[in-house]
This record gives sequence, structure tokens and C-alpha cells, in this order.
Amino acid sequence: MIIVVSSSPREARALALLIGNRPEPACICGSVGQFKAQLRKTLPTLVVTRASLVDGYSDDLLALLAKAELLPGTRVIVLAGADCTPRQEARQLSLGADCVLRDPLRPDVLLEYIAKFLRPTQAAPSRQPPTEQIILAGAIIQPEQQQLRRARRAVHLAPREIELARLLAESPNKIVTYHFLYGELFNRTFSGDTANLRVLLGKLVSSYRKLALNLRAHIQVTPKSGYCYLSAPAGRTIKSRSA
Repeated sequence: MIIVVSSSPREARALALLIGNRPEPACICGSVGQFKAQLRKTLPTLVVTRASLVDGYSDDLLALLAKAELLPGTRVIVLAGADCTPRQEARQLSLGADCVLRDPLRPDVLLEYIAKFLRPTQAAPSRQPPTEQIILAGAIIQPEQQQLRRARRAVHLAPREIELARLLAESPNKIVTYHFLYGELFNRTFSGDTANLRVLLGKLVSSYRKLALNLRAHIQVTPKSGYCYLSAPAGRTIKSRSA
């Protein structure tokens, strides 16, 4: 529903006739009081109102819409006199108006604003979150697909293989302690026995070998401490970031 509010019956009829070509129905109110009564019966999608009315101002209409919690959902176009100052225009916008059109009113501009405000909004296309990837030793691990990929070749990885790869990749060139690895991978405290971890690393190394990659060359074992993933294979110089 479009509501036209003007204390000039001639202008109100002209505006209603102009808007009448649209599919949305339009009704006329000649005052703030009539608008208030109409608001009890219908929920407008758009209001076209004169800034000055016989019993108040567009400020009063905007206050009624705000009180009814219809702003900013209801669009409001305020028609102001030619002497409307920038400060007065800014006030209307601050109160909730969507635009202020000054006299002399151009019907084509008014219709364009109405068409714009009543145009169905298109939902923005949903953006899928980027697929997580782990880069480790020349290959890409895709956790969601549980795959280890190199070019067009891929092999399946078990969840714990993926988690071990993640923990190593997150701390390149730093020792990841056995205590930390056992807590994250097996949910238990490290007791000194690295058998389970060695078996898991062996599986991951084997998976890399299927893609003709030598992961073991990137893993440095520090006795009684943990594993260190070398971003460059053992035997090659790893440049420091300050270099």
C-alpha cells in the first residue's frame, strides 16, 4: 500500500493518479490525523508526504512510523518547498526519510524513486566459505574430502593423518612436542612411549609416497622432544624471514 499525504486535495489527487499506474494500491490522507487513523488499518510500504501539512509536518508522520516500528522498512519520500534548506533536508533524512524532493516537483523523478524503493530486493548470492586446505611438503591436503592431492593425483587420508599434518603445518620449522601431539591426536597424556605416533607418521609418509613425495625428508625427529616439520627438506638451507 502507498499512502499519499498532502493537505492540498488537488495535489493529492494528482499524485494518486500519477502513482495509480503501478500495481500497488494507493490511498490519500489530507492530514497527520488522517494518516494516523489510516496507519491503524494498513501497513504502508511507501509514504509520499508533503513536508508541511495542515495539522503538522512530515516530522510527525516519521515519528508515527518510528513508534509503530515501521522504519526503515517503510520507505518515505518527503516533498519539500523550493526554499527547503540543506539543514532541513538533512533533518528529514535523519528522522527516517529516504529522500527529499524539492519543488518544482518532477513527476518522472518521483516515479523513478517509487520504482526504486518498491523494486523487489534480490537476495545476495550466498558465498560458500573457502574450502580449507593444508599445504605440507609439496602436496595439498583437503580435510573435507579427506584427500591428499598432488596435481591430478589423490589418495585417501584417515582423519588422524589429516590432524597430524595440520599440527605440523601450523608450526613450520618449530618443534611440536610429543606432549602436545598426544593430547591433540589421542586425547591422552604422553607417557614416554612414541609407538602410536610413529605408526601414525609412518601411515602419513606412506600416503605421500604414493604420490612420489618424500615426507620423511621434511620431518626432523628430536629425541624426547617431538617432531619438527622443515619447510625445506632436510639437507637444504632454510632461509630465515629476516634474510
